Amino acid sequence: MSDVIVWHDVENGGYDADLAIWRELAQEAHGPVLDLGAGTGRVALDLAQAGHDVTALDSDATLLDELARRASERGLHIECVRADARRLDQTGPFGLVIAPMQFVQILGGPSARAGLLARAAGCLHPGGIFAAAISNLDEAVAAEDAAPPLPDVGERGGWIY
Repeated sequence: MSDVIVWHDVENGGYDADLAIWRELAQEAHGPVLDLGAGTGRVALDLAQAGHDVTALDSDATLLDELARRASERGLHIECVRADARRLDQTGPFGLVIAPMQFVQILGGPSARAGLLARAAGCLHPGGIFAAAISNLDEAVAAEDAAPPLPDVGERGGWIY
């Protein structure tokens, strides 16, 4: 397994606090789902397992290949698309376009975000939903109450990451 996959899973794989909201939105959307920045499939696999039609988009072919392998291993079909979300061609239409894990915030500056939002809107069917995870950690917890988080840890083949 490549280090890219291991590190991606260490950083993102164990987080599941948002899965219920993505499932709820997918149910409400009544249509296929486009998962932006899908990585190894944390959200895409969960939604496909719940019976939703999912397209996973990421710019990293290694992560998408792993997502496809995991989907196949579970008997799930997820269309994997290698593309940069900032230059996403017209595709769809989708009932729901999601950007989990602060994907919108890490894309770059305001013009990159505006480009992403315009392209995402073009992928939605009329009445479709766009949802993004956005957080302002500086204001989320008072400084005196904020202990540093425990590091993310993963083990593969006897190595601790």
